[in-house]
Amino acid sequence: PLHRIAAALTAEIPLGRGRKFGADMNPVLDALFGGWQISGVFNYSSGQNLVFASGLAPHSVEKLGGVGSGPDQFWFDTTGFSILPANTRRANPWYYDNVTGPDFKNLDAGISKRFDLNKRLKMQVRLDAFNALNGMNWANPNMTIGNTAFGKTNTQATGYCGRKLQYSLRLQF
Repeated sequence: PLHRIAAALTAEIPLGRGRKFGADMNPVLDALFGGWQISGVFNYSSGQNLVFASGLAPHSVEKLGGVGSGPDQFWFDTTGFSILPANTRRANPWYYDNVTGPDFKNLDAGISKRFDLNKRLKMQVRLDAFNALNGMNWANPNMTIGNTAFGKTNTQATGYCGRKLQYSLRLQF
């Protein structure tokens, strides 16, 4: 990918005893609502250059950006592409600067709270959400000239799935 951004954040919510909001909160309410921490990791990468490995391609290709399974959902203009005859030298470029695959965006987030059970024993409860926004990241389009799906992207990126939640409890002693 040409561009990549990764950002991480961990912040304590300022609510509860000894914090900005609710500094004089009842100890029972503080145990429930105070001391929570949020965290997140955001990843973005621009699409990869699409490599046209075989066949005859036009001198320029227009990016259309269509995704999904509709009959006219082409990622790039497929007109002008054809299969080269056997033993013919390639004369067109391997890739075009303006034709890249789909972008990748993802946010993982978590919320956690630590409880001090006594001087030595601490407990942490945590909820993590992977793909917290439940977004869809598309795979690169089909690049096989002659295939009926040529130029279309209608599947999700490999290894990518919908939102997943993970609950955990950790004891420290």
